[in-house]
Amino acid sequence: MNPEVIGEDFLDFKCPYCGALNSFPTSAAGLPRECMNCMDLFLAPTRDGEPGRVFPLPVEAERIRLRKFEATDWKDLLEFQFADEDEATGWIHSVSTVRSTELRQPFYLAVEAREAHKVVGTLGIKFLDSSFNQVELSVDSNPAAGLPNLELEALEAAFDFCF
Repeated sequence: MNPEVIGEDFLDFKCPYCGALNSFPTSAAGLPRECMNCMDLFLAPTRDGEPGRVFPLPVEAERIRLRKFEATDWKDLLEFQFADEDEATGWIHSVSTVRSTELRQPFYLAVEAREAHKVVGTLGIKFLDSSFNQVELSVDSNPAAGLPNLELEALEAAFDFCF
């Protein structure tokens, strides 16, 4: 090992959720990272000492909003994704427990029509690498929602969220 090689500097900052001290290499600046204490996902600050930034949810687009699922969303999901209440409520419960940093399965956001305040789709986000630099997106939508290009708008909003 070459003693003249200087290691990378680190950013030391507090988690925006739990306040715990975190430290990441400067190459992580502005990128999603997971708190070492509470495991929530945040954006690493760009300068040492600045706090981490909360993930920007909900994401607002022209006709839709991407947000976390709520327990009452099961009614809307029955219209396009599930056959009964038990199946829909069970799915909402299971996806609500998935951490956004989980690499083995996607976490889901509700695609809500802003004017109707109704869930018209689901957006799956799955990080493919431990540095959170690659993501796989999937969209399911309600064809009866009457929103042409709903899937495209949801993906564009997801790109804003992810990048």
